[in-house]
Amino acid sequence: MADWFADALGDDPVWTVRDLFEMVRRGEGTIWPNERSALFLKFNDYPNGEKVIEVGPAGGDLEEILASVPRIEAWARANGRTQAIVYAGREGWRRALAPQGYEMFQIALRKVL
Repeated sequence: MADWFADALGDDPVWTVRDLFEMVRRGEGTIWPNERSALFLKFNDYPNGEKVIEVGPAGGDLEEILASVPRIEAWARANGRTQAIVYAGREGWRRALAPQGYEMFQIALRKVL
């Protein structure tokens, strides 16, 4: 599982695999394990009342990841989440998730200093 996350985070991650597990330990997120993949889910509660589940990174088998999205959404709704936002480091995720109703939400630009 750690290898899947390491691959998803890439060479210059904002988070490390250790950070993900530390957030889980603090109750700030959870890991959605599958047989051949895993997704990190972060909980973010905003002052306006929105309770967002932020999805990513995810690694492993793409088809299995995509198949788990409806179950994650159902779990999130049952746990009071009002939105799901997928943070993806690669453009292909937009195409892969479009059939499930996901659309472009933000554009992030980064400069390594």
